[in-house]
Amino acid sequence: MSSPERVLIFDDPDCGHFYPLSSTRPFAHLRVGACTLLEVWQRVLGLPCTAHAPQGLVGTFRQKPASGDWLLNARLLPSPELISAVLALQPGEALLSQQTLIAARCLHSFDPEKQPRAQDFTASKTFNEPVKWFERLWDLLRHQNQFLNSDIAVYLDGREGLSLHPSNSVLGDQGFFLNSGANVAASVLDCREGPIYVGKHSEIMPGALIRGPVAIGDHCVVKMGAKLYGPLSLGPGCKVGGELSHSILLGHSNKGHDGFLGHSVLGEWCNLGADTNTSNLKNDYGKVKLFNRPSAALEDSQQTFLGLFMGDHSKAGINTMFNTGTVVGVCSNVFGGDFPPKHIPSFSWGGAESLVEHRFDKALETAERVMARREMSLSLEQKAVLKEHFELSSGERNMEKTIR
Repeated sequence: MSSPERVLIFDDPDCGHFYPLSSTRPFAHLRVGACTLLEVWQRVLGLPCTAHAPQGLVGTFRQKPASGDWLLNARLLPSPELISAVLALQPGEALLSQQTLIAARCLHSFDPEKQPRAQDFTASKTFNEPVKWFERLWDLLRHQNQFLNSDIAVYLDGREGLSLHPSNSVLGDQGFFLNSGANVAASVLDCREGPIYVGKHSEIMPGALIRGPVAIGDHCVVKMGAKLYGPLSLGPGCKVGGELSHSILLGHSNKGHDGFLGHSVLGEWCNLGADTNTSNLKNDYGKVKLFNRPSAALEDSQQTFLGLFMGDHSKAGINTMFNTGTVVGVCSNVFGGDFPPKHIPSFSWGGAESLVEHRFDKALETAERVMARREMSLSLEQKAVLKEHFELSSGERNMEKTIR
């Protein structure tokens, strides 16, 4: 019997720097362009890929590596040289870059809870080409333009999309693709700076202004008069309105009203109330500091533009104002006047005046209610992931020490 040809894209300990997005999913399930990183690797490697979290997450995220399986570090950015080197690995070989394990191929079955190390393999090779990594949250935005253009190019290459209704206007020649069931009416598609992709059964209401590169996932709604500036990535089931620029919404999240969202990343099942605004540029035009969970401190990003990073199932009330470089954890409810703290821990309730712990049963009840509106529900594994994160983050909800 031949060895299975499967690639396990594994989380390493540095994935913790991507809190709160990495607290509820494997790194490979993050979205940077039109696709998740898992989908990107599957496309470029030509092999079945699955996410593997040896530590931290529960359920089907933890795979059991078998003989013949490839292991690939989830934080890598693909390159032609790297792809060739990974596919050339034989069982028992590890691929290193500056003594860091970037990939390997299993000779024998492997403990699913063990973090892969170079010494676990019988031979090693050195990858001498430059390696690019996702290292911090802001890297998702720094590399977004590259991923968007390459992902949308797949649809533009030899595939035939729907015809655009004549009520629309198209500028530029970078291309657009409308997937089956997409409905776009009386809008402007500006393709001079990059392409535009509209997913299956998504609706672009009249009066929308969209400047590429932009990827709008399946079953999304772009409301009337919305202004979307690329690079922008909307996962499936998102509803957006007002002004959005250089942001990523992983999926099923709403920013459906007037207000500004820029240089931001929202997890799944987030909701920003009407007239919520994010600052993405400091008044003194200085570099933005962002909360880093492993160090429990603000870290200099060396980025001039950074907005809001929000974990799954978190919400913001109407007229909420988020300061430059704000991190909101998982299942938090933010509301009230004035700017809330620059870090709001997971399972928090409140805003600038006070924060208290959001009871787990109440947070779960809200998540169930929200998902039921889309005829979806939390799986037992998703509940287990949220419960685990609630317990692991309990020590962070010391509201007197919340970073402002």
